[in-house]
Amino acid sequence: MSLSLCLRISAATLGTLALAGCSSPDDFRPTGDTDTGGNSQNGATDESPGTSAATSGGPGASDTDAVTATAYETDGSGTTSGTAGQAETTDASGLAPCQCDPPVSCGAGFCHAACADEEEFPAECVCEAGVIDTPATYGCHACEPVVGGTHNIDLAVQSVNGRIFINESNDPPPIDLQSSAKLYLLDPGSGDTVVGGLTNELAFDTKAISGVYDVAYSIVNNSEDALPWNSRAAIERVAVTEFRDEPDVRDVYVSSTFLGGKFTLNVDGQAGVEPGDGGDDGNIYLRDRVTGDSVLLGSTHDKSYTGRRVLAGEYDVVFELESPGSLMPRNHVVVLPESAEVTAKDVTAELLDVEIPVVEISGTFLLNGGPAPGEVSDHGLVMLRDPVTQDVFELGRTSDGTYKLRVVPGVYDVLYTGLASTGEMPMNAGAVIGQIKVGAGELVNDINIAATKVSGAITIDGATPPELASDDGELWLEGSELGRVRLGNTSDLTYDASVIDGVYDVYYTQQTASELAPVNTHARLSADVTLPDGLGSIDISTTVVSGVFLLDGAEPALPGLEDARVYLKDELTGDSVLLGYLSEGDFSRRVVKGDYQVYYSLEAGGGLLPVNLNGRTGQSVSATEELFDDGHELDVRPVQLTGSLLFNGGPPPTDANDYGLYYLVHRDTGDEIYLGSSVDQQYSVNVLPGEYLIYYRHGYTAATKNESPRNSNALVGCVELMNP
Repeated sequence: MSLSLCLRISAATLGTLALAGCSSPDDFRPTGDTDTGGNSQNGATDESPGTSAATSGGPGASDTDAVTATAYETDGSGTTSGTAGQAETTDASGLAPCQCDPPVSCGAGFCHAACADEEEFPAECVCEAGVIDTPATYGCHACEPVVGGTHNIDLAVQSVNGRIFINESNDPPPIDLQSSAKLYLLDPGSGDTVVGGLTNELAFDTKAISGVYDVAYSIVNNSEDALPWNSRAAIERVAVTEFRDEPDVRDVYVSSTFLGGKFTLNVDGQAGVEPGDGGDDGNIYLRDRVTGDSVLLGSTHDKSYTGRRVLAGEYDVVFELESPGSLMPRNHVVVLPESAEVTAKDVTAELLDVEIPVVEISGTFLLNGGPAPGEVSDHGLVMLRDPVTQDVFELGRTSDGTYKLRVVPGVYDVLYTGLASTGEMPMNAGAVIGQIKVGAGELVNDINIAATKVSGAITIDGATPPELASDDGELWLEGSELGRVRLGNTSDLTYDASVIDGVYDVYYTQQTASELAPVNTHARLSADVTLPDGLGSIDISTTVVSGVFLLDGAEPALPGLEDARVYLKDELTGDSVLLGYLSEGDFSRRVVKGDYQVYYSLEAGGGLLPVNLNGRTGQSVSATEELFDDGHELDVRPVQLTGSLLFNGGPPPTDANDYGLYYLVHRDTGDEIYLGSSVDQQYSVNVLPGEYLIYYRHGYTAATKNESPRNSNALVGCVELMNP
């Protein structure tokens, strides 16, 4: 049975936010292969931004997730800026481009809008040949090589203002603060937002970096049901032009409909069952599964709901358990399995009845086909996981022998976590042991846990490990769907465990390594070991890596407050080995044999050393020699990057009440580096070579100021830094 309840609410007319030759959209897909909202008109991913908390390196800096992406082309003059290239090509649909007029900044591409002889569609950035568009933004992106020296960052900044209406009749929204919503611009891939204003202000006036955005909506207060209840919805795709003498002017129409209907249950095939009162109830939501935009329709204990304003869009209908009782399913969050299509118009009531199907399932817990142990000293927890919502809820404990509970029909993953073992029950954590299908005629499912007892000797380089708590490590099995299970310590000399059958990698983790035990934190010893056939004795093959640290090819001569850590890293497993501090000059560490990248982390200072906290140096170490692997020279070679910070080709304001902040973020590692503030108008920083995305984040704008763009996390460029 499909778990795909989708409600489509489409407005007959949505307000036109026309600018740059772009017309009213009905499709909110960004360019690129990643789905950031499908065809939904509620495609926002974040609420309107405020001033973010500071991170290391600069005042008022905002936290951001690491973005793996390429970034903007430059104009060839060492400056990140404007629209790069206007190549005559076609978009993914094969349509000839009708370039946005006035121009819109798309990085290494151009803005494609609707032409007079074409069907209307949203503005989009069409990428130049050979440029990979990035799902993290609506733009096209490429990195510019920079061999040391200077790189200016020039932002195309435009004023954006307009009026706000709640329908096509040009009715204004309520001016009462108790009925208000936020409006903002949004790049749904990166989460970049631009503060617009509140609906009760009737108009908005802001500054934004030129590009393609969604116009997003988020309810704040709604005491009289005068506005839609959506928490973060996209209502329009727009393109903000490059700087002109006049601002981009648009009117925003928040068109919606009223929904109402009944809540009922279908219990074991009996339709029309009335939900229980408080103590046995749940909440019903409309929700966009990609963006998380949601609207609460009501609680099942109310039996019905009326007059719920909702923006046009496509939604799942979702049940969330509030209080478990005799009728309600035990799912915490589940998409209901029926579908409906509703066409909405301004101030038109639409009927949407919601039925919650519930069935009772039961079964027996088995271990290798026989009854599972009944003692709490040897048992595990079995759970069901909804593959759509990732909701996990308890099915039962193996020591109970059987289970019985109510759920919504569908397909579920079966998960197992060992709680206690005397040797029979496996101690895997979060292992997927199967799948069950729940529906008519499929109500009894026995749960079998297939496990194998494994044992063997533990050796280091073929010899017996130290039996010392001060020189010790652990062995683990890890499977992509089987979780982790601990085998034992090296100081135990042997291991003995019960493990769920399947394919695992074998890992070593140091605990108190001091001499013979390697200092790795998560080293993979072997891959794709299949149980019940594999394993046996486990040997940890090591070598001693040694050498010297250099700074720009010479012995480090560091002032007292300057120092950094250098370590090895396996980028596939996350394993790391601390080699030592740069000021120590040399290093010697016992490690598990393998190939590593050399990483760097500033400990103190930053005037002389690169300021990276998680920096890849570009060097690698292949630690494969027997016994000793010496003679390594690990050279930290910083790049000094300087440049001007510009708005529309000129200096930004120097007012501390109106500024933005700039950051570098390494494409692969997410290492983040503060560059400076627009108030400074220039920057200078020592960093390690590599490809870095350039981000702008709004810092602060006083009520009387409006010069700096209000973007919360705009990707504005990319540089590939190289040593001379």
